[in-house]
Amino acid sequence: MAATLNISAPALGVALSATLLGLMIGAVTLGTYSDRIGRKPILVMATAAFGALTIATGLVQSWDQLIAMRFLAGVGLGGAMPSFAALASDYAPRNKRALLASLLWTGFPLGGVVGGLLASRLIQPFRWRAMFYVGGAVPLLIFVQSGTQLP
Repeated sequence: MAATLNISAPALGVALSATLLGLMIGAVTLGTYSDRIGRKPILVMATAAFGALTIATGLVQSWDQLIAMRFLAGVGLGGAMPSFAALASDYAPRNKRALLASLLWTGFPLGGVVGGLLASRLIQPFRWRAMFYVGGAVPLLIFVQSGTQLP
């Protein structure tokens, strides 16, 4: 990835860390906003945005574009997280809420593990861009499968 974009390893680390900054900002701002307009619309929009911007990451041609796409994808992911957690708590039976919340939050690091295992199979034959195409397609497929319209 660094070689393709002609950037140093430290610069690549900064660009990919932009995802975490976006995640934090998305969780705070969109989480708060979801309390006002509803959790489901924010969850739907954030999931669609995360998927589309992750695919767009596979199309970047420069360090600046990489930072922008990873930051914005992070905002989408960060915005989805409080919404899905709140919705799950809202609909879970009272005696199962703690268990369900724990299971949901294990999905984030589990996704990292699955992504790493998938990367080990995809990057060699298809290069780094394939990871972002697959990683973005999955949330978009979930969005389309849900049949939910964007507000």
